[in-house]
Amino acid sequence: MKLPHLLLGATLLLFVLLLTRFFPSQPTLIVSQQESRHSTQQAKAVPPTEPLTNNDGAEQLKELTTRDEQEQAQDEELEPISGEEISSLYIDDDNVINGGAVERLLREELEQFIVRISALEQDEMGANRVSLLGDTLLALTDTRIYSQQFGCTGRICALTLVTDNLPQQVTDKIAKFDDNYTFIRRVESENGDIKFQAIYLQTHDPSTMSFRQ
Repeated sequence: MKLPHLLLGATLLLFVLLLTRFFPSQPTLIVSQQESRHSTQQAKAVPPTEPLTNNDGAEQLKELTTRDEQEQAQDEELEPISGEEISSLYIDDDNVINGGAVERLLREELEQFIVRISALEQDEMGANRVSLLGDTLLALTDTRIYSQQFGCTGRICALTLVTDNLPQQVTDKIAKFDDNYTFIRRVESENGDIKFQAIYLQTHDPSTMSFRQ
């Protein structure tokens, strides 16, 4: 009587061992497939990046941080900005002029600024002022202008030109294309050419203007 019981017990134990051995592996396989699929989706979603140039962990972190800052700066540069917003960087609604910003623009960034504002969708004031400035420059028939570049947006206009003769009465005439508060920079080269640069801020009453640095 004991032998059949022993055989039955051994058979049940063997059956349990077989179940324990084969079935637990299936959930692990499913999880691995899901993780693999998730990793593949992530790999497809992340754009390729340039390889890091340093093997040191701290330097790699610094390089990645620099890349993030550069990408953020590029994104900010692509954001649209209006003529009114650009004007407010140099003169506010209370006729307070940002003297430091105007000086930097006149000395270092004028050509790039003109290109930038010329690419904007023109606001009504900017379009009217750029037309008046262009007509005034065309009327300078006694002045030989070798090259010129100008643009307007909002209350601000910028001009740069190269000529061989630019008396004071001519620069005054240019400034009177509209009611303006004017900043000018004049540089003469060794061969006698004159590079004239100007910023014109629209105002009906210059006496109301004030400055901040």
